[in-house]
Amino acid sequence: MSNLDIWAIQYYPEELITALKQIKDGMNIIYSNMTCSFKIGDINIDSRQFDTILYNEESDILIMLMRGGVAKKEDIIKFLEDNNKPYSEVTFSPSVIEYNDKDIIPELWFAREEYVLNDALDDSLSKGVNYLEYYPNVLSSLNLGYITNNNSNISVDGRTFKGLIKLEDKVILIVNQENNKEKNMNFNDIISIVKKHNMSYDINIDNNVNIYKDNFKKTK
Repeated sequence: MSNLDIWAIQYYPEELITALKQIKDGMNIIYSNMTCSFKIGDINIDSRQFDTILYNEESDILIMLMRGGVAKKEDIIKFLEDNNKPYSEVTFSPSVIEYNDKDIIPELWFAREEYVLNDALDDSLSKGVNYLEYYPNVLSSLNLGYITNNNSNISVDGRTFKGLIKLEDKVILIVNQENNKEKNMNFNDIISIVKKHNMSYDINIDNNVNIYKDNFKKTK
């Protein structure tokens, strides 16, 4: 699994252009028709998948497009061609697994560094959201891959996460950089950032969390 910075494009396609503007140098590899295995705590999240990614190691970026979302692979290609950025495509066989997002979980953010967490909290505050729940013990994982002709699932990229922040408008997963642990945000880092934003918060030590929208009525 790589440590590239994640941009997950879901309900706001304009965020794709913001993400693509982070590309400076290097080869852009576009993978499409990917499989997505996503787990938060002990719960498999089948209602949110990502099936298209742009991978650029030199620019330290991994852009993921939500399966069935408004942003499309063609939008990535148009941007790259308009800006003379090199790219290569890898297209796997389409998934036969039925999928419908149904908008039953909120937008997901993936925070590898403090600036992403700051941006996420600023975004929530701009929407009038000023309370969060922090689950420091929730372990999660995201794996992206493809199915071979003999039905083997081969991993291409993925992430592990330690900790989760739940707000009324989004869920923030804290990236656990296995190959660069000194850069991981720890408990004190996260609480310090929350306090700087003057947000109310509770700490929940459970190992699991319900992220489905019908459970967000409990937020203050």
